[in-house]
Formats: sequence, structure tokens, C-alpha cells
Amino acid sequence: MRSAFKDFSTEEGHVDDYVSELALSHLETSSARGAYKRAQLIPKRRKLMNSFEKYVSAIVNSEKH
Repeated sequence: MRSAFKDFSTEEGHVDDYVSELALSHLETSSARGAYKRAQLIPKRRKLMNSFEKYVSAIVNSEKH
């Protein structure tokens, strides 16, 4: 599911890679970059997660019919 989320984020979500990485709880490994990128981007992450929920729900609902 994490892979599907990452694919969705890249292809359909139209968000910066950093936003999807935070949504997946991936941390910046470069200490220099990590020191400056402390923003949690909660509103952007919430929007992305809501979009993914709608995407998955549409697929599930289409399979039921």
C-alpha cells in the first residue's frame, strides 16, 4: 500500500516529493538538509491523504459493482 501511495503522490497527487515522504514518515537522512527542513506541512499532507482516500474508495466502490 505504501508503494501505491507513493505512485499516487507522484502521478496524481501533484505534490512535492518531500510532502509524500513526510506522509510516509520518512525522515531526511542528510543532516544538513534535515536541519533546515523541519516544517511538518500538515495541511498539505492532509490534503494528499484525503485525495488518496477518495482515489482508493473509488476503486473499491467500482469493484463492488
